[in-house]
Amino acid sequence: MLRGIMKPEYRGNVIEFHLTKWGYRNYSVECTYHFDKQAGKYMLSIWLKRSDLDDRMHLSSKKTNSQYISGTKETIVENICRIVHQACISGYFQYFIERYEYELACFERGNELFEQERITEHDKETDMETDKTTDKATEMETGKNTDEATEMETGKSTDEATEMETGKNTDEGANMKTNENIDE
Repeated sequence: MLRGIMKPEYRGNVIEFHLTKWGYRNYSVECTYHFDKQAGKYMLSIWLKRSDLDDRMHLSSKKTNSQYISGTKETIVENICRIVHQACISGYFQYFIERYEYELACFERGNELFEQERITEHDKETDMETDKTTDKATEMETGKNTDEATEMETGKSTDEATEMETGKNTDEGANMKTNENIDE
């Protein structure tokens, strides 16, 4: 009997098979089954599970989530053992394990990308807070705000410094613009 070879673990209508014997270390298959009275058969769903994760992947082919299998209360476990055993020796699980590993790798890379973005955003926020703190520290040291500190260094106010650079008084420049608009 395959039941002796497969050594399934039972949890109600769930049977778990460890795949280590067939070269799939840390993997198991969970089979859930229940009797469908209308169809007169058992409905079987198979899930791939990795022992170090609390996640599992549904094994489905041809876009179906479950399949019907024949059996009675006495033979259903043996029939499920036969299906899983055949899948193990035929390499059926290999494709799903590779796909599962690929999805996990994609998740890891995506997670790294999101973490990198989060860290970069956090660094920008920290830099902005540091700049604000530096301005406040300068104010506290000099007792003046940044414009007053500039005035202290140059001996001129910000407006006077602008006037010296442009050759125009900032108020005169504003008046000139206003007069030009009126003339037009």
